[in-house]
Amino acid sequence: MSFKVLVTTPDYLPRKGGLTTYTIDLVEALREANYDVDIYHWKKISDLKLIKHQRYEKIININYTAGYLGDWDRSKNINIIHGSEILFHSNNLLKKIYKKIFKRRIITFFEKSQRNIFISEFTRNKLVDAGFKIDYFRDIIFHNCINTNNGEFVNNDIGDLLKVCCVVRDTPHKNIHGAISLLEELSEYLNLKVQLSLNSERYSSSIITIKKNHDLSDVSREELYRESHFNILLSLDHSSSGYYEGFGLTCLEAGKYGVPSIVSRFGGLPENVHDGLNGIVFDDRQGVDDFCERIKILIGDYSNTRKNTYEHTINSHGRHNLKKLLEVVL
Repeated sequence: MSFKVLVTTPDYLPRKGGLTTYTIDLVEALREANYDVDIYHWKKISDLKLIKHQRYEKIININYTAGYLGDWDRSKNINIIHGSEILFHSNNLLKKIYKKIFKRRIITFFEKSQRNIFISEFTRNKLVDAGFKIDYFRDIIFHNCINTNNGEFVNNDIGDLLKVCCVVRDTPHKNIHGAISLLEELSEYLNLKVQLSLNSERYSSSIITIKKNHDLSDVSREELYRESHFNILLSLDHSSSGYYEGFGLTCLEAGKYGVPSIVSRFGGLPENVHDGLNGIVFDDRQGVDDFCERIKILIGDYSNTRKNTYEHTINSHGRHNLKKLLEVVL
C-alpha cells in the first residue's frame, strides 16, 4: 500500500486484556493486508502530544481519546468503539464531570471522524441515545474478530459432570455471583453435577463445585476452554455507573474450540451468541425453568451445537474477516 497507518492504543503488551488482544489482531490483520503499520502505546494523556502524526494518512484509535485529544486532522481518524468508553458516566468523579461538560464536543468529534467502527449495535445505540447522528457510510457495525489459527474442533462429550468456565475480571457488572446462582438452579433442575472454573478465589457454593484458578497463564486459559462444555458470561447492564458488555470476547475465545456460551440478554451479548446456534441467551424475564428446559434440549443435541459453535466462530469471527473490512475502509 502507498500510505502508512498508525494504531493508537492505551493497552498493549505486557498488559493483558480485551483491548490488548484486539490491538494485536488488528495490527496483524493490517500487516496481512500489506499495510505499513506502526503502534503507539500511550499510557497518559500527555503522551498523545508526542505523536508524530504527519507521517500517517490514517490513524486507527483503539480508544477514541487519542483522536479526540490529538492535534491532527480529525478526518484521519478511524475509531474502534468497544463499549463503555462512550458512556457519559464514570465512577471517577473528575472523569464524570469532564464528560458531562464536553459531551457535545466529544459527539462532534465522532461525527467529524472518517469512520467509526462499533463492535455491536448496542454500543452504537448508546452513542445515538446521547445525541450522536448516524451516517450509515461513516458509522459501521462490525462484530469482534479474533485469531482463530490456533483453534480446533474439540469433541468434548458431556458425561456425569458438566464443566463450565467463566474467565472474567471480578467486577460487579460481570456478575459472577449471578452465574453461580444460575448454575446452581441448573444443577438441581437437571440433577446434574456441575463444575464452574473461575479465575477468582472468593466464591464458594454448597451445590456446585467451584474450581478456583488464580492468575491463569495463556496456556492454562486455552486448556480451560478446551476442556469445558460451556462458557458463561452473565454480564449486567450497569450503564448508569459506566459499565456494560460491548460484545463478550470470551465467547469467541471459547468458541474457537467449539465451546458454546451461556450469556445474559444485556449489552452486545445477544449479538455475539445466537440463541440455539452457538449457545443460549438467558432472559431473566422468562424465568429459570424456561432456561433449564432450553439447556436440556441443547444438551440433547450437544455434538451438533459444538460443531455449529466452532464453524460460526471460525467463519464469521476469524481475523480474515477483519482484514477484509480494513481493505474496504482504508
